[in-house]
Amino acid sequence: EVLKTVYLEFVRTAKSGNAHEQDRISFQAKCLVELFGINLSISYQLAFVYVRQLALHLRAAILSKTIESLQSVYSWQFVHCLRLWGSVLSAYPGEPLADNKTGLLTVEQQQLRSLIYPLCQVITGTIRLSPVSRYFPLRFHLVAVLNSLARASRNYVPVAHLLLDVFLDPIFQGFKPKQSTAKPPQLSVSLKLSKQALTSPLFQNVMISRTVQLIEQNLECYRFSIGFPELVFPVTTALRAFAKKTRVTQWRSESRSLISTLEKWADQVKAKRLKADIGPSAVTQLNEFMAEEEEKFRAAQDVSHRKDLLKNKKKDVVSLDAEQEEESEDDGKDEEIADGSDGSDEEEPEKARPAKMRKLEQAKAKPTKKVKPPTRAELGDEEDVVEDMAMSDSDSE
Repeated sequence: EVLKTVYLEFVRTAKSGNAHEQDRISFQAKCLVELFGINLSISYQLAFVYVRQLALHLRAAILSKTIESLQSVYSWQFVHCLRLWGSVLSAYPGEPLADNKTGLLTVEQQQLRSLIYPLCQVITGTIRLSPVSRYFPLRFHLVAVLNSLARASRNYVPVAHLLLDVFLDPIFQGFKPKQSTAKPPQLSVSLKLSKQALTSPLFQNVMISRTVQLIEQNLECYRFSIGFPELVFPVTTALRAFAKKTRVTQWRSESRSLISTLEKWADQVKAKRLKADIGPSAVTQLNEFMAEEEEKFRAAQDVSHRKDLLKNKKKDVVSLDAEQEEESEDDGKDEEIADGSDGSDEEEPEKARPAKMRKLEQAKAKPTKKVKPPTRAELGDEEDVVEDMAMSDSDSE
């Protein structure tokens, strides 16, 4: 009951995606992931029910094909729920049956693994519900969830075709955007783009960079697989076609850089595969192919991830200290202003001040003539008129 109440409260409050709410929602999601790890058996029951509920919402949107149903699925609330369950299943993915020969993992620890495939189906169906260019930011959010599931579960999750569709969109074909020095936009706080944003060079550059980054992150999960050269071949072919057709130098260089990285990984697998004397029927040996290299790579990734977390914590502490210092300085300035002092112990020298400032101070120091108020006889009836207007205003208020 506690987990159910906390999850429903998270769903109720996770309706926004602006920069101010993202930190709060991500913190709540991390707390929920820790809570779901206390009892995996109960967590499996809740995850089964609510992942199925998300699938039913998606099914209703596919059948009805109305704007309201589309908006209910393409909303921050739906995306945050998919993110949450993706984080839960990535945190407790279990192990493949081939790797769990010793039986170290219990049935409860393996239960959540059975929900990875249904969740991936729901995420892929959500992306395919309206595969238009305006919803590319939402696609990037959900593909990042698929990449985290593939990395944690060591299962093959097909993602490349969802990202290669971005290169085939007409807005990136035969068009050279103008250069701009404005600040690049943040796709992390948006789900869809306007028509003006789609033709903006800043948004286009960010979308191409994000697409290349997600493709690399996805294929990095399988770089030690024995079938990696065949897996990466259609991706490199599509990237070469895009780099040859595009007229934007930045897009061409990013695509070619990714191609060289993928070919380098493929050559490493080919060199290792030529030395191995195994066939397709040797499943155990295939699973152990380049296992040592993969363990070293994952250990290095964990170390770098921990370093990044420490850096972020230090940055947060430094920013918090800076804010406290600014607040203390502001309080000191307010006290000095209240006391009538300007915050400096010594008076400024006369010569150091500009001549205009000295003239203004001298003009202020001169005594001003007192103007006598006009008498009632001079005003005549105007004073009575003003009083009547003021009374009418007060009465109306």
